[in-house]
Amino acid sequence: MPLPVPVLPEGVDPAWLPPATFRAVGSRRTLIRGSGPLVETVHGEVAQACRRFGGRVVRDAVADGAYDLVLDLGAEGPELLGEEGFTCAREDGTTTVTARGGRGLLYGLFHVVRLGETAFTGGRAGETHLPALALRMLDHWDNVAVHPVMGQVERGYAGGSLFWREGRARG
Repeated sequence: MPLPVPVLPEGVDPAWLPPATFRAVGSRRTLIRGSGPLVETVHGEVAQACRRFGGRVVRDAVADGAYDLVLDLGAEGPELLGEEGFTCAREDGTTTVTARGGRGLLYGLFHVVRLGETAFTGGRAGETHLPALALRMLDHWDNVAVHPVMGQVERGYAGGSLFWREGRARG
């Protein structure tokens, strides 16, 4: 059973990814193989996107070639992937993400989400994605006032403030 992905009330900002970001994944047929808490998270994200955009998600079935996306957690992946690495390839109309660990599968899903429609067009030679560092950290803080050089948000990964809008606390 997938873990529920929180549904935000109307008018509440999703903070980092608007629902339309998942359109490419959510409008397709996806097979998810594997078990564990992070696989359930992956399934919850894909299932919610499919409900929104008309796709379909299937768990642990035998691949019959009719899937647009296969997210596969298994011990048969290359050992070098570790817990956080993944491979991504597209062949014969199917995009495949393979990981040895749940974190890798989750990162692989969001790699496909970032690619959008390009994840599902043409061919894609197998790519291996590994973390650049052994420890992942986010360095983020919001300034109460907009700094003349640094702005309101000081971080390197994305977008505007999670806590402030135009100098006022979000509420």
